[in-house]
Amino acid sequence: MSLSVILPVHDNRETLPLAVESILHQTFTDFELLIICNGSPVPVQKFVQSLKDPRIRPFFLPAAGLSRALNFGIKLSTGRYIARMDADDICSADRLLKQADFLNANPATGVVSSLISHDGDSEGFARFVRWQNSLQTHEEMFMARYRDAVICHPSVMFRRSIFSTHGGYSEDPIIPEDFELWLRWFEQGVHFSKIPEKLFTWRDNSVRLSRSHPAYSDQAFLQVKIEYLRKHLSKESIRERPILVLGNSRMINQKISEMNRHGIRIHKKVDVKLRPGNDDVITYDQIKHVKNPFLISLVRDYNGRKRISNFLKSEGFKPETDYLMLE
Repeated sequence: MSLSVILPVHDNRETLPLAVESILHQTFTDFELLIICNGSPVPVQKFVQSLKDPRIRPFFLPAAGLSRALNFGIKLSTGRYIARMDADDICSADRLLKQADFLNANPATGVVSSLISHDGDSEGFARFVRWQNSLQTHEEMFMARYRDAVICHPSVMFRRSIFSTHGGYSEDPIIPEDFELWLRWFEQGVHFSKIPEKLFTWRDNSVRLSRSHPAYSDQAFLQVKIEYLRKHLSKESIRERPILVLGNSRMINQKISEMNRHGIRIHKKVDVKLRPGNDDVITYDQIKHVKNPFLISLVRDYNGRKRISNFLKSEGFKPETDYLMLE
């Protein structure tokens, strides 16, 4: 078997039939579809049991969490390529063919996604999809990796060898499993690619895990960011340099406190102007007086990020070597 599709489902009886149909009607046919019922109610189980296509392999687990269901399915699969799918979403008919062909033609690529369409009326979700679609090269995704998940999780296909060599999903129930996986694989040198076509429709709804589960909260993302930031800051070329945080707000101060709690010591914060009593703050003009600093931007605002990025480039700071944009 050349390809395994892993589709975990909990309680998505209304959307699951279209998701399954979009896989079974692929132009690429040499695949198995593992449907992992993860603590699913009886109506979902009955629907899965009613599916007669010989390519389908159903499994029925007690509620185990998404990461455990995914690891379970991947370990029992047989394909050399692993494609993800969710019970909410829809693939174009040539998704599997184009992604498998891409991996065949590009042996250096470990993970391939595509551009995505979205179905929903949330402007925030639409904005996030536009941001993901704007990141099309490995370099663009790598540079933005700390901000958020740079690829749509259920749209990916990856080599089984990547999973075997670099590990699968963390089963910690309070962290975003895809975000942590991408950071880990990026850190370990896995090459990511995107096919510049919309091959996947990401459907937004009020019960999607990323909207409701604490593993996808800002605090959960921050914990993962700090874990990998510590590894970056431990590099020999960085570890002795004073760390400056760009930004100064109540939210940023809370993040700095969390960084301090994990052993990351901040030399100064950088703000556009000084305020009385803020001895731990310097202005952007004063950065030049700090010897060989390493800078971390925690500014979330789009215009603020853009101004900071332009400033860093104009001053000759190099990404990764001299600074990171965490937001």
